[in-house]
Amino acid sequence: MASAEERARREAVARVLAGRPAAKVAADLGRSDRWVRKWVARFDPSAAGWAADRSRAPATVANRIPAELERVVLAVRQRLMDDPWAQVGAAAIAWELTKLGLEPPAVWTIDRILRRAGVAKRRARGRYLPKGTPYPAGRAVVRPGARQEIDLVGPRYLAGATAFHVLNAVDVGRRRCGIEILASKEERAVAEGLVRLWRRLGVPKVAQFEAARPCRAVAGSWPCRSGCVWPLGSGCASSPSPSRGATVSSSTSMRVSVMLGASGR
Repeated sequence: MASAEERARREAVARVLAGRPAAKVAADLGRSDRWVRKWVARFDPSAAGWAADRSRAPATVANRIPAELERVVLAVRQRLMDDPWAQVGAAAIAWELTKLGLEPPAVWTIDRILRRAGVAKRRARGRYLPKGTPYPAGRAVVRPGARQEIDLVGPRYLAGATAFHVLNAVDVGRRRCGIEILASKEERAVAEGLVRLWRRLGVPKVAQFEAARPCRAVAGSWPCRSGCVWPLGSGCASSPSPSRGATVSSSTSMRVSVMLGASGR
């Protein structure tokens, strides 16, 4: 059904074709003389829809994302979603595309691709429920330097999809903390980060790695729970913990011992 605007256009053209001046038609219809002449010029007796509105959208879009790249973006997002510990945002997707040797689109373009595809957001993790496994009984450690709790977090991403890891340490007795930013979680990077932390905080008698993810190692490693107690230079003694599992590399232990020995501990 024709709109009121379309009917006005047809009426104006009909009056002009009947011999009435364009200026008079414009005055009668409350329009401009230019408007009347425009629709007279567009009149086409062979096209039934000549008076209809025309789309103002460009015929071509110069910056349209190729369909293949959109498919890869969605595939990378799904792969990240399958990893419960991975970040799944646009910056993380851009970083993964870079690792695949592709030129990633802008972050806001990736967000637009995800919205257009109706990709669901990751559901928030539920509240932690204890499994009922008690911590080992023992005397509370309160003396400064007696125990440090250490955690490796990451990867996290800066603008431009630059990945980094964060090595955190807390001296339980002194309530003093230290943070080291690492470029990777390779064993040498972790070992050097521990050395820098312990030069500032002091070397603890016991290092307890809490909820750490496995450190990539080139040598053998112990499978330990995340409550792993690591006496400096004497291997790793596992202690039960209701938290997630972790792995502490034996070569990392030796590397830290050698570095601290070279620096005089």
